[in-house]
Amino acid sequence: MFFVKYGIIMLRYRLSSNEKLKRASEMDKQQEISVPEVLRRLRANAIWILLAGVIFCIGSIVITKLFITPVYESTASVYVYTNPDAQSEGSISDSDLTAAKNFLKSCENILTNSDYAQEEIFEYLEENYPHIKNLSVKQLEKMVEIKSVTDTQILTVSVKSTNPRLAKAVAEAYADTIPKEIVRATRVGGATVFEYAKLPEEPISPSLVKNAAIGFLIGIVLMAGIVLIRWLCDSTIYTAGDVEELTDVPVIANIPDFPASSGDVHTHKWNTEDKENEESRQYEKKR
Repeated sequence: MFFVKYGIIMLRYRLSSNEKLKRASEMDKQQEISVPEVLRRLRANAIWILLAGVIFCIGSIVITKLFITPVYESTASVYVYTNPDAQSEGSISDSDLTAAKNFLKSCENILTNSDYAQEEIFEYLEENYPHIKNLSVKQLEKMVEIKSVTDTQILTVSVKSTNPRLAKAVAEAYADTIPKEIVRATRVGGATVFEYAKLPEEPISPSLVKNAAIGFLIGIVLMAGIVLIRWLCDSTIYTAGDVEELTDVPVIANIPDFPASSGDVHTHKWNTEDKENEESRQYEKKR
């Protein structure tokens, strides 16, 4: 008897497990997302998706124009050499070139960390640009970037500022100071300026085209995500095909949706008959 009860319990457990697995597989089938259906949904809402992209693009342009301060850059370039005699004679050997390339890194460190060079730069600004005031050493260090061009004997000084005239003035001061500082600090080389600082006309950042493109892409992706999320969360049954897909049961018949006007006609008929009956009853009472 015990074994019979145990067998019945195990049989029920297996049946319930099979039913759960069957329901889980059915739910998985219902939750499958087909790529053609996703594309169809996106294509059906293409106007809204593009409209969102255009709105975000315009918003990015407005924010860039009104709320982001443009940054300008002025650059000066200096040619560095290690043999002043060869430079004056106009002939430079391969050994001079190799030595000059190795010499550039030392010049970068000297110009970046030299207090004397910073004093010379402030003196140059005070003498030639007296209107530039309240410029600190930390601000100067943040503005300036000195680096060597790969496989050359060239040092470039790039100065970034929200004021284009300030950027040109500081780059010009560095171009004037670097040759003198290299000679003073190294005593073995020299430098000549071959590209002087110019007044920048266009800002280097922010990029209006880049920000507009990013805003357009963000709008498209965001709206497409909203469309797909609404579609996945929508459990409403719209057509007979939805019923067959969810239940695997064929639709035999549909109940038509009668228009409201037909109901109004029947109601009007009943109201007319009630009115006639009421009038006949009142006529009989009078008699």
